[in-house]
Amino acid sequence: MKAFICIVLSLAIGYSSFSQNTYCITYKDFGSSDEKVVGNIGSYQIHFKKVEYLLAFNDTVAISFFAISPNTKSFQKYFIGKKNISHSSYYYLPNKGFYFLAGNKPKKQNLILDTTKNYRWHLIDTSKLILNLQCKLAYHITSSNDTLAAWYTTQIPYGYGFYDFNGLPGVALETISQPMHRHIIATKIEKNDVEIYFPRHLKTYYYQDWKQSFH
Repeated sequence: MKAFICIVLSLAIGYSSFSQNTYCITYKDFGSSDEKVVGNIGSYQIHFKKVEYLLAFNDTVAISFFAISPNTKSFQKYFIGKKNISHSSYYYLPNKGFYFLAGNKPKKQNLILDTTKNYRWHLIDTSKLILNLQCKLAYHITSSNDTLAAWYTTQIPYGYGFYDFNGLPGVALETISQPMHRHIIATKIEKNDVEIYFPRHLKTYYYQDWKQSFH
């Protein structure tokens, strides 16, 4: 059994936009000493240079994706604003679920709703500080007996995290993904009054339908 428990989100038309009280979190990858990391985009596996991970959210929507050397300008230009359409973008809408963007060309992009990302988190009564925020531990064991572990904080009471780590009682600041060989930890949290966008103009497929139709 491989499972183990580690203590360790445009155009003016077609987008839904949300503003005010937007949190932006930068994560660093501590899971590998390799120069490249591997990311799964649907059924595709893509090798990225060593990157940081970005998450922006408010009480309505979250966006996350890979970025190289993120800073305030990259947040504004590529992440928060109308250019957030990227082949590595992931979206999460509370009570609706986890979406990823498929297709490298704008005219061929689709949103894929992946209902397999609704995890059953087991909460552990242990705690530690991350960026001076009190965090607690949770884990989920996948169907392949791999483990996802997360340290989350209820001091930012939104159930968001990078990629898989949504639906927790608070924001995930440190996560370990055994199947992805990824260990990321939040290194910076910013709060801005900026807009974030969910691309409702794109056609949405359920994951299984998209997989059968396009693969």
